[in-house]
Amino acid sequence: MNFPKKKHKLTISFRLQFSSNILSIFLVLALSFNQPKFCPTAMWDSNGITFANQSIVGEWPSAIFMSINNTIYVHNKENNTIVMWQEESVNPTKIIHGNFTEPISLFVTPNGDIYIDDGEKNGQAQKWIAETNIFVTVMHVNSSCFGLFVDINNTLYCSMFRHHQVVKRSLDDSVMTSNRVAAGTGIRGSDSNQFYNPRGIFVDVNLDLYVADCYNDRVQLFQSGELNGITVAGRRSLPHTMELNHPTGIILDAEKYLFIVDQNNHRIVASGLNGFRCLVGCYGRGSQSNQLTYPSSLSFDRFGNMFVTDQNNHRIQIFQYLEESCDNSSVVKTVYSSALTSSSSIYFQDCSELPSYYEAIQIHVTITGLYTFLVSGEMKTTYSYIHTNSFNVFNWFENVLTHNEDNDDRDQYQLTVVLEATMKYVFVMTTSSPNITGNVSIQVSGRSSIGFNRILNTSSVVQTTYASKLTANSSTYVAGCTSQSSYYEAIQVNVRRSGTYTFFSQGNMDTSGAIYKDYFNPSNPGENRLSSNNVGCNQRQFRFTIALESSITYILVVTTWSSNVIGAFSIFVSGPDNVDLKNIRLLSKNRIKSELLVLELVNYLPIKQD
Repeated sequence: MNFPKKKHKLTISFRLQFSSNILSIFLVLALSFNQPKFCPTAMWDSNGITFANQSIVGEWPSAIFMSINNTIYVHNKENNTIVMWQEESVNPTKIIHGNFTEPISLFVTPNGDIYIDDGEKNGQAQKWIAETNIFVTVMHVNSSCFGLFVDINNTLYCSMFRHHQVVKRSLDDSVMTSNRVAAGTGIRGSDSNQFYNPRGIFVDVNLDLYVADCYNDRVQLFQSGELNGITVAGRRSLPHTMELNHPTGIILDAEKYLFIVDQNNHRIVASGLNGFRCLVGCYGRGSQSNQLTYPSSLSFDRFGNMFVTDQNNHRIQIFQYLEESCDNSSVVKTVYSSALTSSSSIYFQDCSELPSYYEAIQIHVTITGLYTFLVSGEMKTTYSYIHTNSFNVFNWFENVLTHNEDNDDRDQYQLTVVLEATMKYVFVMTTSSPNITGNVSIQVSGRSSIGFNRILNTSSVVQTTYASKLTANSSTYVAGCTSQSSYYEAIQVNVRRSGTYTFFSQGNMDTSGAIYKDYFNPSNPGENRLSSNNVGCNQRQFRFTIALESSITYILVVTTWSSNVIGAFSIFVSGPDNVDLKNIRLLSKNRIKSELLVLELVNYLPIKQD
């Protein structure tokens, strides 16, 4: 294990700064953790170094803390210990044994006291007192604390994952009174005052609370004293920032930019002067040195190096801060001009029956570094995506490295991203509205010129449309946990080419959809079901994307969320080829497992769009 060494040594004072002004670190006396100040073009080595493996930190390490004197703290769930390393130590310098069980989080205060989660089995948070080497209970909780934090007022916070709430109590109170609510109603939800399984938390010096609202795929900011949060990253953030998938950890740097563990995207992302971008783990899930698998938390040392708990790889990874990334003395600019026309490749956006145009361009760089793309043109609300290796028009977020949009109608916007000389990338541009054409220009600034090669053989998406209605004569079945019946229509689905297909509905009723392999059994609606949805589009219309094979027959069942509702509906299916859709009327409501279900095909010609 090689601990990154720095040529520059820091002298501790109220302000620490490299003489080159590349990196500054400000220390507030009441803080125990590092909050570096980075330049706008800061980069980290994409290839991590394994600092500690499973033999030291056990399985599924979830929490790490780095103090201002570069002492590292990690808990080992397997043997109920806290493992410590002093600065520049390769091997652990102290191992603390405790009686906690399955801890998720920990926090260390300036005096060396360690707060650790013990909520899952014992319903408490504990403190290890550095002066006496003993553990004491400091908070009673109803759930594991998936995040712990002590603010500058000596208030302890716990994010209760299973109770959808963040609670707090003052550590200055001699009597352990009941906890106070910091944020969340305790009822699962996505409103501004609710959480869905909160995890990592961070409280700044203004007592503003940041919460990784894990299952809502967002980061919420609760300004001091406020119970309604502001979405600052992820789903429904305004302006739109970056798509997150189960964020679990969050840290702020000296200028209050966010560093987020985007767990189910297996990466670390951050905000900055030029918007959000991926920092490390940007090449998909895996166990290689440039990959992560379900990371859980991160922390900075005082040099700006990033330490990440790579949970499912059972290791702690260090991603070294690259000081030279802030040297912008030689910037090369490249310009690419093109246009979206009626001859461009087409696809169908989510829940839209109208086509949109797009262009895919292969790009490459000769020098690894940070590059800024300035996209401008005469079209309003354009979108741009950068993908690693390849672009899949049937799944726009597959392999996506970063994306941005002109959501302010300013006719231009930026994407800032680290590109490696050894990687292949695809730049894709489109519009937010269908049937929009126009000229576009891309200006790139970075350490080398950019090679642009338009991809000419891109695929266009085909959409098939089917229209029908549920009436009082439609078949009925009992769905879910209700005793009331719902009308439904079963539609046989055969795809002409294997691939990824998106189904969505439009109608004047709350429509639900489910797709089955081979058959549908109305007496057991969960049998053979592959996918289902009821709110994928606006006005409570369903949408789902699924891989289908041409050799298999599928059954699409269209019904309603509420019982005994009738009305007209349309189904739109987008994919690599047309889809054959036929109405099916089930002759028997019960399927006997030893017999084949008898189907009556009703002549119905779907409307097809080429």
